Amino acid sequence: MDLQKEFDNNLVHSGLIQEENKVLVAVSTGVDSMVLLNLLLHSQLKLNVAVAYVNHHLRRQSVEETEFIKEYCESNHIPLYTADWMPSDHPKAGVEAASRKFRYSFFRRVLDETGIDILATAHHQNDLAESMLMKLVRGGRLSSLIGIAPVRNFHGYRLVRPLLSFKKEELIFYASNHYIHWYEDETNKERDVFRNRVRLDILPALVQENDQALAHFESYSNQLRQLLASQKELIDIVISQIKVPSKERFSFEIDKIQRYSEATQKLAIMELIGRYGETKSVTDSKLVQLIKLINNESKPQGRILLSKSTFLSKEYGIVSIKKADKIHEKINKKTTEDMLVLDRWNRLDGMLPFGIFTHIDNHDGYQCAKLLLTERDFPLAVRTINSGDKFAISETEHQKVSRLMIDRKVPNDQRELIRVLVSNQGTILAVLGYRVAYQRNRAGAKVYYLVNKNER
Repeated sequence: MDLQKEFDNNLVHSGLIQEENKVLVAVSTGVDSMVLLNLLLHSQLKLNVAVAYVNHHLRRQSVEETEFIKEYCESNHIPLYTADWMPSDHPKAGVEAASRKFRYSFFRRVLDETGIDILATAHHQNDLAESMLMKLVRGGRLSSLIGIAPVRNFHGYRLVRPLLSFKKEELIFYASNHYIHWYEDETNKERDVFRNRVRLDILPALVQENDQALAHFESYSNQLRQLLASQKELIDIVISQIKVPSKERFSFEIDKIQRYSEATQKLAIMELIGRYGETKSVTDSKLVQLIKLINNESKPQGRILLSKSTFLSKEYGIVSIKKADKIHEKINKKTTEDMLVLDRWNRLDGMLPFGIFTHIDNHDGYQCAKLLLTERDFPLAVRTINSGDKFAISETEHQKVSRLMIDRKVPNDQRELIRVLVSNQGTILAVLGYRVAYQRNRAGAKVYYLVNKNER
């Protein structure tokens, strides 16, 4: 394969870079970026190329690499922009993430100062496959499985990856045949780093099973990107149809969203939450709770915290995403009832944290009680005490919450802070921090855990 010819054809057909564009190339002196730089310099598109280089001061050979790239750019009449990430700025942990943040901050500064509007990085087909495998193992949203997109917005500039269709071995072969000098990063061989284990062990094993595995990863990434783009167009139409007229941007009508399937409801809600900037805080279990709250006709009001700063509110046929002013993961005592999300801590006024968990690994330091719950019990909620509230203490007996407060000698000024955990049917499951109701085994019941950091 004539890599230069294939590279130019890809640029022409993809439109990533066009004739006589100004391009800033992120160069590390590794084989990938040195090949990318060479291909851009010799492209038939006659590009205006500049180089951005960061000395991270992480390896002994950094000084040699810095001198090399300076001499290379000077001899080839290439504008060079450099930066130093000094050892005094290195964190004790998370070096890789911190170095990336410094690097891309520098790239943006160069773009701002030079007027160049395209940043090119040397990510290739192997990098794409590695990223997709890592995302698959770590979990997350389906959109993250795209791995690395060939082009994306970068603070108003275009960040392009022109090598995504080429294998690492093709780049090495090209570099060797064209006498391109490069430096190896020895840290890439350290197997205590997850990406290195994927690169050195997992991906080669997959390629051994099928020599077209890398191309298949690229194909799946492209298909997924197109599918998600099409999905977003359709969901934008759904949102335009369910939005409340003349209301804030993040409000929609329940009866209108209920015309769609649950799957479409989830996508629409995630899109709205994403527009609010809170997508990362919404787990799958929380999304299920949001859908249950929205479609629960027996609960005209309720809310679920999305993060420390926002919550989803249901109020008589209208659902809104709002700022949770000064809530910070605690349930506001003025609210009569709030939906609970599984597997997270909640804080009540005057009490230490509690949560409802599907499983617990360590009991130390916590008071745990088992709850036998069925699907009909969800969503769970926490509310203030009502006059006459009772909870089961045996198969046939009940006790008033007010009597429990007397027995436990709870002062009157503290009783207004007491909350009860209730099921979807309104059954009191626990007086939080004081007593768990008698649990009767029912068909289909599963074990959940009420965990308190302090039990009175």
